[in-house]
Amino acid sequence: MNKVECREVSLTFTQQPIIYHFNQVFEPGQITLLQGPNGSGKTSLLRMLWGYLQPTKGDILWDDVPVTALNSKAISAQCVVQTQQNMPFLSYLVQEYMGLGLDHRPGWFRYYSDTVDRMGLGVLKGQPLAFLSGGERQRVKCARTLLTALLHKGPGLLLIDEFERALDVAWRERIGEVWQGFAKNGWIVVIATHEWGAAMACKALIKLKKEIR
Repeated sequence: MNKVECREVSLTFTQQPIIYHFNQVFEPGQITLLQGPNGSGKTSLLRMLWGYLQPTKGDILWDDVPVTALNSKAISAQCVVQTQQNMPFLSYLVQEYMGLGLDHRPGWFRYYSDTVDRMGLGVLKGQPLAFLSGGERQRVKCARTLLTALLHKGPGLLLIDEFERALDVAWRERIGEVWQGFAKNGWIVVIATHEWGAAMACKALIKLKKEIR
């Protein structure tokens, strides 16, 4: 993937403009932070970037192709997404959750072992998700995102929505370095955040208010 472009993108909910004539080009090798309070459009913009949500006006283009023209298989082949949604399957063990839909892929076990070590999950992998603290669950979510991206066929689009939630400063910085590593390897990385991120080495910082202009 060579670029993702927002071209005159606007989004309206119940006649209330959330995003207004937004233009941006996201390129490989860079991290872009979307920073702003609740209701500023961060999550909505991420959802539009991977085609989950359609803009009211304007276009989202992947290498000059409208994302709305791509099917789900083509999107998942080029994009890895970490949302804010609560974890399903809280009765699952950490290792079971990590393997959902992934453990059939070539190189799975090697990447899984490396990811568990990197995210400090060795002592937790046999625990049910329901027994973990909020910070531990968030680390597991980030670990699954990392694992999914490592199993990807090549650099693509990495979209992350508020990964820092429930994490302490040390883990925020440590996991932030992981996302930086993907950017250095040619991924397009876009991260939505509230406050964290000022210290992250990023190409662009887009500060959102109650609407994007």
